[in-house]
Amino acid sequence: MATSRTTLRPDLQALLDNFTNLKNVYLALKTFCNIQDELLQYEKAKSFKMEEEMKKMTKTFSSLEEQRKKSIEEIRKEKEELKTALLESRQECNHLRLVYVDRNIEDEQICRLQDELEVLKAELILQEERHKEEIVKLERQYIEELQKYKTLLESRQQYQSKKQKHPAIDNMSNQPSAIIKTKNRKKKEKSSFRQVHLVYNTSNDKTY
Repeated sequence: MATSRTTLRPDLQALLDNFTNLKNVYLALKTFCNIQDELLQYEKAKSFKMEEEMKKMTKTFSSLEEQRKKSIEEIRKEKEELKTALLESRQECNHLRLVYVDRNIEDEQICRLQDELEVLKAELILQEERHKEEIVKLERQYIEELQKYKTLLESRQQYQSKKQKHPAIDNMSNQPSAIIKTKNRKKKEKSSFRQVHLVYNTSNDKTY
């Protein structure tokens, strides 16, 4: 190969060198296209998987929202029932107190009714505190799930808007420009071979 290179005329040697460079650029671009195809298939699969996860999370979020509303409604009804029971107990206690006073019933029975009323009041207070804690817990869970859903949605939007660029792109994209600069420099240095360069340029146009 070294002997054949020394026997070529300078114009033919330049043509051979440029053809070799064009061949290398073609192979590099072909490799780059294959890499881009693989990246595209990978990103499509990843995007499809993320979309499926988003659907599952949306379904879970809706289910949690329904459960939260149902729990709050049940707590509200239970609280109303306790208030009604307390009101009825107070009315009954007042009525019995008046009856017992009118009939000179012993104070011990009245005290017992009052103690029962106090116990009922304490139970109502405990129930209200427990219901408040449950409501706060449900609200916190709801906010956490909502924030998680929002964060995942923002992450997906940023991911779709961001362009993925392979590191080999810069090196490959600079090769054609370097070859063009080399070709222009040789054209200026070898102006005596205009006819050969005309044939060379025509062959380059066909190759592109």
